[in-house]
Amino acid sequence: MSRWQTRILKGTAWGVGGLLALILLLIGALLVVGNTDSGRDLIVRMTSRLTKGNVQIAGIHGSFPASLDLDRLQLADDDGIWLFAEHISLRWSPSDLLFRHIKVDTLHVGLLHMERTPLPDKEKKPSTTASIPHADLANLTIDKLELGKALAGDPVSLVVKGSAHLRSLQDMTAQVTAQRTGGNGDYSLQLQFDPSRMDATLKVQEPANGPLENLLDVFTVVDKKSFCELDLSAHWHIP
Repeated sequence: MSRWQTRILKGTAWGVGGLLALILLLIGALLVVGNTDSGRDLIVRMTSRLTKGNVQIAGIHGSFPASLDLDRLQLADDDGIWLFAEHISLRWSPSDLLFRHIKVDTLHVGLLHMERTPLPDKEKKPSTTASIPHADLANLTIDKLELGKALAGDPVSLVVKGSAHLRSLQDMTAQVTAQRTGGNGDYSLQLQFDPSRMDATLKVQEPANGPLENLLDVFTVVDKKSFCELDLSAHWHIP
């Protein structure tokens, strides 16, 4: 091997080594910042600043970033707050992000309130094929899901449990159950599909003018006038 080739290899090795050292340094700095009170206050301020106030977080606790607890998350648009969540607990494996894999062991939300759907984007973006990383959510629990009048007709509260596994937008499985509190309403969905087939089982039991009926109307899926009391069990298999 010639002298100039040796120098190029050594220079490349030093460059790669320096880049890795810088990445490790940045990760280490982020870990330190995320586990100090001043660093967490900085994350709170920067989140609001970078999103122009549309995303607000408060009360970061736990061991950053693998075991995160958050007192409050708030999402807003030009018409004000459209969603907020309280007492959020996330246990996940951030190192899997290196392999484009989002692995969540548990996601627990004490209260999730959704008042309405967000406003559409003002700027029209060119349509592109969406790409998402491989994602696994082993255990989701929402102690209290509140849907506002704009979504459910009348404000409604539900308890939600579920899990989901996404390999792509064309290959996923999901299981979700919800029970209405302070009224009649039971919902269960099992979904599995890939590019060659789809299997889905939906079970619904709710009174007339229930939350699901109004949600379908919000998203203009069906005509509300066609609904009465629902006691439904359906299964789809599409080869």
